[in-house]
Amino acid sequence: MDFAIKGYVASLKGHVRIASLHSNQTAQKSMTNPNYRMILSYDIHPEKYERYYNYVLSEFVPGMQKMGLQMIFAWQIIYGRYPARQIDFICYDHHTLTTVLSSETFKRAEERLKSYTINYKRKVVYFENRFQF
Repeated sequence: MDFAIKGYVASLKGHVRIASLHSNQTAQKSMTNPNYRMILSYDIHPEKYERYYNYVLSEFVPGMQKMGLQMIFAWQIIYGRYPARQIDFICYDHHTLTTVLSSETFKRAEERLKSYTINYKRKVVYFENRFQF
């Protein structure tokens, strides 16, 4: 997968500084806005960084893409009382979203991701073309 560091560090409400990792593949996929965004936020378990990165890059993100969810951002929150990591996936239709979230494949993948993290939270929101918590 082709990734590029976005060319800025932003400040949100003076409390959070963010660097973002952006998937060029997803950004170029479509000019149509998606309808939904799945937001995963968490801290990486201090003793599991290497295993976390290997899993997310080689299995989790490609698995989500195969099921119809496209990663658009991976945010590293470097200041404030927020989880250190946020990964955003987009989906264009409700049927795909509900099918993915109810599948055993997704549930196993999410449980494995949780095993590498602390303070894990998943949220699905309507897509807005801006940073969303």
